Amino acid sequence: MSPKQVSVFVVAVIVFLALLLPNYLQFIAEAEVLTSGGVAGRARFGSTFLVLDSILVVFLWCVVLLALVRKFYWWFILNLPFYVLLPYECLYFLAYGEPISPHIIAIAAETNLEEVLGFIGGWLPIILSCVYFLGLIALILFFARERVAWTHRSRWWVLFSFGPALVLMGLSDSASNQAILEDHRDVFIERGVGFGVDQYEASYPLGFPLRLIKYFHQQEVLTHYSKLISGQSSGLKRGNMEGAEVYVVMIGESSRPDHWGVAGYHRNTTPLLQARSDIYFFENMVSGSSVSRAAVPILLSRTSARDVEKSTLRNSWIVDFKQAGFRVYWLSTQKPVGSHDTMIGVYASLADEVRYLNEGTYSGRGKFDEVLVGGLSSVVQDQTVKKKLVILHSLGSHAPYQFRYPEHFAYFQPSPTTAKLISLFDGNQKELLVNAYDNSIAYTDYVIDSVLDLLKSELNESDAFFWYIADHGQTLFEPGCDKAGHGFFSEFNFRVPALFWASDKFLSSRPELHMRASMRQHAPMQSSDFFETMLDLGRYEQEEKLNGLLSEDYQVGRRLVTVSGAREVDFDSELMGRGCDFPK
Repeated sequence: MSPKQVSVFVVAVIVFLALLLPNYLQFIAEAEVLTSGGVAGRARFGSTFLVLDSILVVFLWCVVLLALVRKFYWWFILNLPFYVLLPYECLYFLAYGEPISPHIIAIAAETNLEEVLGFIGGWLPIILSCVYFLGLIALILFFARERVAWTHRSRWWVLFSFGPALVLMGLSDSASNQAILEDHRDVFIERGVGFGVDQYEASYPLGFPLRLIKYFHQQEVLTHYSKLISGQSSGLKRGNMEGAEVYVVMIGESSRPDHWGVAGYHRNTTPLLQARSDIYFFENMVSGSSVSRAAVPILLSRTSARDVEKSTLRNSWIVDFKQAGFRVYWLSTQKPVGSHDTMIGVYASLADEVRYLNEGTYSGRGKFDEVLVGGLSSVVQDQTVKKKLVILHSLGSHAPYQFRYPEHFAYFQPSPTTAKLISLFDGNQKELLVNAYDNSIAYTDYVIDSVLDLLKSELNESDAFFWYIADHGQTLFEPGCDKAGHGFFSEFNFRVPALFWASDKFLSSRPELHMRASMRQHAPMQSSDFFETMLDLGRYEQEEKLNGLLSEDYQVGRRLVTVSGAREVDFDSELMGRGCDFPK
């Protein structure tokens, strides 16, 4: 080979290997966790092996494709979309520790230029992207001119050995994979494509089309169900109200009241809320489900956990307020699509304006809940809209807890850093888990207090109220329970905090609310009654009185709880005081 041919060959190899760069980054990240030791590190061994397996499989796919097309120019053209996306995949992984997901694709699909500039930090990255694209064009011209081709007979060896091997590998995994796919009766569960390739979803470039398929499927489901419930309402009449009205509901995440200082916890996790005299805290609230995908729809609508199991969604109070002339805003730091999120996203889509403010995900780095305060501020200060309903969907105390708050909120020590993963199934990690969890509660205290300060300063002379209520609770290695987390039967997975605030004007028009809220702060309540609570406070009327949490004759009824709807149990008679996974 001439020196020129060697140079061309080296360029081709570098370009080829560069396409696999996201996989190398994943392997380095997994190896760092693996070498950190401890239960969490050992638990990542399988994940690290899968990344290695992905690198090998993706490498072989790329080699087989090159052997198939022979000319490097055509191989490069076929992979050009992935080269275009390559720097964004790498930069996102470096920033958030995860590959681009259907969640990020959903945000990007609904993002305008102004929001893009805000996400990426201005025009400089745009300019650098243009330079990068010019570089890709130069490579296209370079490979077209140099005519790099695989002419050696080894090309046929690769085609007839590795090609069939990859096909057989997919077929060997497809039977069990397809069985899993066909077992999904719940249409909101993310589905893969089968044929043994779904395990490579996090890889690049092979995994990116798989993520796109998931996004389009979830978007299709979201659009279908949004149309079904967008016209459904309670059909109730609402009393005439003059002047501005702003009602805010903040949905918390994985929060339990006995870790709030305002509820008597031995740690001062809520100093800001405890200093306030204008709030009502309800410590005996029970959620209908211990998983978000069922618990949040129960809060937002007449949907029950059994409905969720059957993929049946019912009417929401969001539609009632829209039909009464309210402009509805949904501001979220959670995900728009996913097995746990699309069902919630259906209700979010009912809003007039939907903003997903966090480009990170649950399991990695991202923006903190305080971005919701800024989003709410812009809504509140918009004087062109007089009647507003705002739903804030927060990340709250979602595990890993150490990712939910800035470092300066790590009050309780020792607590893990974002560089250290801890296991929810290792009782030896309990101190670290509890400290990180309590730090997340302290941060939630700050966020809620900031929201209340904003509402009080801007809306105290308007009709305004604020509700905070968590979707479900959290277990932290309780007596009789050897694990942490949620999504199983445990008393603490269903206990949730709730908080109410109202402006002076709102309370002056309904003075009875002060006495009722004060008297019921320790009374049993359940989140399934929140639907009628919103209608009651919104002055909707029906012949039979609404059974809201602050209604005159509120009746709590049996507090039936479930995990996913398959089985309901009586919280008070069957679950209280027992360990986890009861009843058997």
